[in-house]
Amino acid sequence: MGKSSKQKDDDVVVAVQKPKLQAVLLADPFLTPQQGKAFKPLTLDGPKMLCPLNNMALIEHSLDFVATQGVEQVFVVCTQDEMEEYLQETKKMVHFAMELVVIKDTSLTNAGDALRELYKRNVVQSDPFLLLFGDCITNMDLGSEMHGAMKAHLDRRSKDSASLMTIILKEKPPSSPSAVGTGPATDDLIVGLDSDTNRVLQYDNDANNKTVKMPCSFFKVHSTIEIRDDLMDTGVCICSPDVLGRFEDEFDYLHISQDFVHNSVAEEEEGLQTRIHAHVLPTNTYAARVLDEATYHSISSDLLRRWCYPVVPDNYHQSRTDDANSLYAKPRRRYKVVSQVQHPPQLFTYREITHPSKVGRNGTITGPGMLGCGGSIAEGANVLASVVGNDVYVHDNATIQSSHLWDNVEVGANATIIESIVSQDCVIGEGALVKRGCVLGKGVVIGKGAIVPEFTRITLQEDDEEDEFGDDGDWGDDTNINNGKETDHAQSTDAGQGNDESPQTAVNVVGKDGSGHVWVYTHDEDDESDDEEDLVVTSTDTMKMQSIGYDPSLYWSKREEYQAEPEDDGLSQGGGPTEDEQMDAHAFSMMTDDAFTFEDIPTATTATPVVFGRQKGVDVVKEMKEICLEFEETSPMENLAIELNSYKFSQNAAYSDCTRASTLAMVDRLEITADMKDGKLVSSLKARLEFWGPLLQKMSIGIEEEKSILYGLEQVAIQENSPVATKLSSGLSFRFVLQTLHDEEVLSEEAILSWAAERKEEPKDSAVGNLFQLKSIQEFLEWLEEEDEEDSDDDSDESGSASGLTDDDAEHSA
Repeated sequence: MGKSSKQKDDDVVVAVQKPKLQAVLLADPFLTPQQGKAFKPLTLDGPKMLCPLNNMALIEHSLDFVATQGVEQVFVVCTQDEMEEYLQETKKMVHFAMELVVIKDTSLTNAGDALRELYKRNVVQSDPFLLLFGDCITNMDLGSEMHGAMKAHLDRRSKDSASLMTIILKEKPPSSPSAVGTGPATDDLIVGLDSDTNRVLQYDNDANNKTVKMPCSFFKVHSTIEIRDDLMDTGVCICSPDVLGRFEDEFDYLHISQDFVHNSVAEEEEGLQTRIHAHVLPTNTYAARVLDEATYHSISSDLLRRWCYPVVPDNYHQSRTDDANSLYAKPRRRYKVVSQVQHPPQLFTYREITHPSKVGRNGTITGPGMLGCGGSIAEGANVLASVVGNDVYVHDNATIQSSHLWDNVEVGANATIIESIVSQDCVIGEGALVKRGCVLGKGVVIGKGAIVPEFTRITLQEDDEEDEFGDDGDWGDDTNINNGKETDHAQSTDAGQGNDESPQTAVNVVGKDGSGHVWVYTHDEDDESDDEEDLVVTSTDTMKMQSIGYDPSLYWSKREEYQAEPEDDGLSQGGGPTEDEQMDAHAFSMMTDDAFTFEDIPTATTATPVVFGRQKGVDVVKEMKEICLEFEETSPMENLAIELNSYKFSQNAAYSDCTRASTLAMVDRLEITADMKDGKLVSSLKARLEFWGPLLQKMSIGIEEEKSILYGLEQVAIQENSPVATKLSSGLSFRFVLQTLHDEEVLSEEAILSWAAERKEEPKDSAVGNLFQLKSIQEFLEWLEEEDEEDSDDDSDESGSASGLTDDDAEHSA
């Protein structure tokens, strides 16, 4: 009997298989040269995506996210052998709910090259596919929280073949200490959106641009356009495969956002436009990128506070299962929340429970924090709001505060680490101090009692960039200290800047028994304007803002002021930086000290101006003076130089602040009384100058710094009801001090005469005017002017006899 018609129909049914969703994960950050420096020197030791974030590699956070979004096949593009080996081992150890394909190509140098390589291989077939970077941390859900972003993309694509990409954006967090930092401090993204369709019409993320430009034709086509500065790019995109073809056509496109998105949305010609749309995540969805140390720290804290739930430490690896039969299998790290009853979620502490670290009876651990396996926290040690890796040993009475210790770190007794990242295999010696914002690369050793200044980055590796250490002041010597022995890897290109004269050689930072050299952050010549005044921030500012512990609020305020100024005014007017403050400081710097500051204090009575990057209300001169007074003169002067420069660096102060503060401290050390003999004053001053003279000389990189020494002397000489003022404001005392500083080559003729020219304009009835008009001072200035005019070749030998003032004369004049 023949088949029924129904059976015939069933036989011809053809199953249509839905294309599998694919994703492209860029396992290299592929940033601009300057952005690529943000994570150095950590990336000199290995790929950034293998750096641990809360004791799990960055790339694993991204893989877990992709695996939970219904992605069936992910192409991980990388350039380094270490990354390929790690991913291949991961594939052997665990089973994902997706196929993991590793594409390694060492010739790739940017994201554009990576996408062009994928186009040539023709492996991406799903339309759309997911494109993201390996440093993305998010809990977004393609199925629900994105509210149909994928469907909306498909709908637009079906109606308009030029709609190729949807970028995922998120509103910036409020500027509060508890939320700031999930976006880079220097981020200045301006996005123009069609209010009706969310089409992107403007994409500009250059903080040095004072204006954004949009074609007038856009306003004819789009009835309502929003200009938003409250959004940040999450690094996640929904793309059509045609995007890869556009990169193939535009071979000069290097970066996805800066090149492809920026240029595509600016195209006016309708037939040539690539339409890009945006999806703004709801406020309860978390998304951010680890772009520098500051965002690394902030995102780590957010995860520990459970703001990215369900992406939290006790839910790690929910997207995978271990392969128990694999020869490569190793124990999974499992974390458990402790102190949940006693503390609110923002103070949770997570401890590894498979092989937990030991904690001494009197050891203190407070959240938000994390403690890996196999290590120990000794008696009296304090681990405060920090992430501690595996096999870390913290000895008696050590303190770890708001820091990240990677695997196999040892912290000596009574050592302190504040707001820093300490990479694997580092050793912090007994009693050492690592100040805020520091980064220690793999294997660095900080010696016993050493003090690492704020925002210092130390590594054992050589940078892969030519001249990375070569042209930035005293650190340019790249002196490596290994077990107390110095090895010069490169000589400074600046004459007269040898190791012997550098106040901040590596041994002063890591200690005599330490190991490591300081890595220097510099702007690339290709990225830097010929006139640095065109830059909102310099290399020094940039590194600080990328570091843990730096408050960027004043930078934001300054950036707003800068961008509000007319284009042709630039930064040269009002509170712009002086020429001296823009120059490279070679005598007393571990960085290119062209930090953006306002003009130095011009008189002894002028109030301290507001400086961006400086903590509000801080009197830097007063604080530096205290640093000087606490320092023992029996210790090397170079150590004080490091302390002052560290503080100057953290507060965006100037060298003039350093010289003024040092002068005030030196005068205090003289213990001047109202009845002190002039001869004793001079002899005491000369004795003190054996220590303070070289310090003042090294910090005086120009006349302005020398004049600040004079301003400091004026300040103490005009104080009311002060024995020092009584002594210096009468008789010949102030003149003797000036002459001695001149004879000892602390003050040059040019600086003294420049100061005198300023003071001639002072009202005679003012305190400063009265001091300046003293007969003895005027006589000294007259002699100095005559000497300057004569231009004698031997003026240093004749200064004592020509002036007619010797130590004996000073004794008789009292």
